[in-house]
Amino acid sequence: MKAFGHREPRTTLLALLAVMLLFPGMRAAAQTPPELDLTIDVDNTSGAFSAVAILNDPVGDVVLPRTDWLGIEAIKAGNQSLSSDILAEGIILGDVHDGRDLRVIMSGRLPAPAQEPAGISWTPETLYAIGASWFPTDDLAIRSHYLSVTIAASHRIAATGTLVADATEGAKRRVQFAFTGRSEDLAFFGGPYVLHNVEHGRLALRTFFESADSELSERYLGAVADYVDRYERVVGAYPYDGFSVVSAPIPVGLGFAGLTYVSRDILRHPYMTGRSLAHEVLHSWWGNAVAVDYASGNWAEGLTTFQADYALAEEQGSAAARDMRIGWIRDLARRSDDRMQPLTAFQSSSQAADQSEGYGKAALVFHMLRDEIGAEAFSDGIRIFYDANRNKIAGWADLRAGFEAGAGNDLGWFFDQWVTRAGLPRIRITEAAQSEAEDSTQVALTIRQDAPAYRLRVPLIFKMTTGQSLSREARIEGEVSNVQFALPAPALSVTLDPDFDLARYPLDRELAPIIGALSGADRISAVDASGLGKARRTIESMLKPLLGERGLDWDNAPTSEEGAATLIVGLADDVTSWRPTNLGPIPDALFDGRTRLWVEQDAAGRLWAFLSLEDMASLAEDLRAVRYYTGQSYVAFEAGRAVARGVWIDNANAAAVHFDHGKLKGDVHR
Repeated sequence: MKAFGHREPRTTLLALLAVMLLFPGMRAAAQTPPELDLTIDVDNTSGAFSAVAILNDPVGDVVLPRTDWLGIEAIKAGNQSLSSDILAEGIILGDVHDGRDLRVIMSGRLPAPAQEPAGISWTPETLYAIGASWFPTDDLAIRSHYLSVTIAASHRIAATGTLVADATEGAKRRVQFAFTGRSEDLAFFGGPYVLHNVEHGRLALRTFFESADSELSERYLGAVADYVDRYERVVGAYPYDGFSVVSAPIPVGLGFAGLTYVSRDILRHPYMTGRSLAHEVLHSWWGNAVAVDYASGNWAEGLTTFQADYALAEEQGSAAARDMRIGWIRDLARRSDDRMQPLTAFQSSSQAADQSEGYGKAALVFHMLRDEIGAEAFSDGIRIFYDANRNKIAGWADLRAGFEAGAGNDLGWFFDQWVTRAGLPRIRITEAAQSEAEDSTQVALTIRQDAPAYRLRVPLIFKMTTGQSLSREARIEGEVSNVQFALPAPALSVTLDPDFDLARYPLDRELAPIIGALSGADRISAVDASGLGKARRTIESMLKPLLGERGLDWDNAPTSEEGAATLIVGLADDVTSWRPTNLGPIPDALFDGRTRLWVEQDAAGRLWAFLSLEDMASLAEDLRAVRYYTGQSYVAFEAGRAVARGVWIDNANAAAVHFDHGKLKGDVHR
C-alpha cells in the first residue's frame, strides 16, 4: 500500500485497534449501528492524533480528509485495500467503492492555534475540532454518527449530540457520543474542564468550565433549564438528551446540537445568560434538529433571532421591542440598494456584511408575518414546521408550507416579496387632506412607494385635536394608494409606521445617525484639526473596524459630496472649533472620558463624525473596543473602557405630516 498525504506521527492499524479495545463494554451502549463510526485517540502532550473512520453504505463520491496536518495510512472498501493511484484528487469515486463500507485509517499532529481561529486547534490544555474536514464524507445529507474519543483522564470531552458513555481506566478517558445530522455539524471539544451536571426532567444539563469559572455553573444551568422549557412550549419537544455550555479559548459564541461553545472571556458578562444564551439554546431546534438548506437560504438565524432575542425584548416591554426593530432597520439602511440581496442568498453568520439581512431583516419578516396571520396561526405554523422537518433539511419553502398550514391561507405573495426579492420598500405620505362631515372628520391620504411595489399593512397614528392618539391601518399594494378614514375629530398630524413595524427604509433624518453609518459612506474626508502627523496611521488602524479595507482621505476640509462623510480628528478644543455651529450645542455626554467618538447629521443630511482626544497616549488603548459600539451615536472611553454611550433621540417629526385647520401644514414626503 502506497501512503499519500502522510504526516507524522504514523500509527499502525494494530496499534489503533488496541486503543479501540481499551474499553470493550462501551460499544454495546449504542442501540443501532452508526452509519459513520469515528474512533479517535489524542495525545494531549504532543498533539498526536490517530483515527479510524468507518463509513457504512457510502452514497456517491466520497471526499477524503482535506487538511495538511493529517495523513491517510490505509483505506479499505469492504475487504479490498485501495491504493492511492486509484484516487482522483482525494476522492473515492462511487464506482470504485460501489456502495461497500469504507474503512479509513488516519494519523497526524493536531495544528497549533492560528492567528485567526480555525476549525481545528490544539494546545496541551485545550483542543477543538469543528466540521468535517478531518474525516471522509459522502453525498448523504443526514447521517447517524458515532464518535469515540480517547484522551488523558485529566481532560473532559464535550461533543454534539447525545452522550453515550464516559469512563476512565488508568491514565485514559474514553467518551462516546451519538449524533444524527450533517457531518459538517459534528464537533468535539476537550480541556481540563470542571464538569457540573444537573438533571432537568429527562435531560442532563452540563457546564464544562475551567476551575476559575466553575462558580458560574449554577447561573448558567438555571438559565439553560428555563430556556429549554420555554422553547419546548413554543416549538416542540427538545430534540436531544441534554445541553452543554463549553468554555472556549477563542473569541466565539457558537451553537451546535445540544451544545454551545462560548469564549471564556465573555462568560462573566451578564448578557451572556440573557439573549445570547437563549439564542444558542434555541439553535438546538433551528439549525440542528431542523437543518438548513443553505442552497435556498439560511432561515435559522432570523427565526432564532425573532424567537429568542426579540421575544425577550418584547417581554421587557414595547419600548425595548421597538428599539430592537429600529436597530435592525438602522443596520439595513446602511446598505445601498445595489448591495441588498434576497434572504435566499444569505448563508451564514460569517458573512458579516450580510448579517443585517440574514438576522435583522429576516427577524422583521417573521414579526410582520405574525402580524399578518395572527399570533395563534403563527404558533401553529411553527409547531407544524418543526414536526414535519425534525431530523431533516429544510428551506424557506418548508417554512412557508408550515405557516400556510397554520393560517389556512396562501402566503406565496408574502414570501415572494420578503424572501426572494432583494431590498426594502420606500414608502411615504405624499398627499393628505381632511374635511368635516356630518358626524366625523374625513381624512384622505395618498401613500406612495417606489417600484417594485409591496403589498403592505401600513400602521398609521393620528394625533387628534382632542389630545388623543388613534391607530389605523392602511392596506396598500400599488405604487400609489389612496386611502380614507373617518375620524371622530380633526387631526393635528398623521405619522406613518411610527413604531417601525415594517421592514422599510427610514425617511430622511427619521432616525438619528450611528457610528456604524461611517462604513456605508462612499468615502470619508478626514480633517486633522491638531497637526497629528504620524499619528494618522494609528488612527486609521484603530478605526479599521469602521473603515474596512479603505482608508481615510486626509483632505483637511469638510466634504459636501453626496454619500460622503466628514471626520474631524484632534485634541478636544481643536475638534470643537471645527464643529459646525449649526449642529447646535455639544451634548453633555461628550464631556465624559478622555477619548470620544460621535456622529451627527446636519440639516442637509450630511454625516459628520468627530474623534476628540485629551491626549494621544490614550488613543490606542481607548479605541481597541470601538468595533463593539457601531450601533451607538456616541461613545466615550477612559482607560480602555466605555464610560458613556448612547443613541441620539430620533426625529419623530420627520415621518409626521401635520394638518392646520383641515389643510396640510409644512411639507409632505414627496
